[in-house]
Amino acid sequence: MTAFETIILAAGGSCRFGRANKLLQPWGASTVIATVVESALTLLPTRLVVVTGYDSPAIEAALAGFSHQIEFCLNRDWNQGMGNSLAAGVRFLDNQTRAPLMILLGDMPRLSAATIAQILTTAEQNPDQIIQPHFAGKPGHPVIWPADLRPELCNLSGDQGGKTIIINYPQRLLRLDWPDELILRDIDTVEDYERLKWE
Repeated sequence: MTAFETIILAAGGSCRFGRANKLLQPWGASTVIATVVESALTLLPTRLVVVTGYDSPAIEAALAGFSHQIEFCLNRDWNQGMGNSLAAGVRFLDNQTRAPLMILLGDMPRLSAATIAQILTTAEQNPDQIIQPHFAGKPGHPVIWPADLRPELCNLSGDQGGKTIIINYPQRLLRLDWPDELILRDIDTVEDYERLKWE
């Protein structure tokens, strides 16, 4: 894709993970969040914004090696849900930008750059569509949003993410059937983390 921007959501409180922050857990020679950022940067987005909230100083420290390639958006209302953090990130980028927008979750380290690249190719071929991969009928990530829907993203709140927009614009959704479940596999619990780490 010639020009696109990326938001990585990394603001949540890791409530189900216990006392530790799941994004800061080791992943190979790195951490969960740094692995996601590195994969995203491989695709050369025009801009990449990491939305932080809970534990923001530690998240920024973990990503210090990427400081010249990424930007941080601090959402002080992170506890109001994913939709709120997504809206904060879009406003930070400027919702009038005429570039597609890719949304990634910071807790999906198994999502490879190759997978993301294939989804971006579909978005380039269908610039007016919302591109969302699905496995076994379940929606996954990343989701690619056409530029004209940025104002809608700016109005999100709560914990529904972009789901409400998809419900309001069903004709704009391109469901991309995906052959494996890694597009669904985020980390909520310690058990999720251990299972993904050893797969």
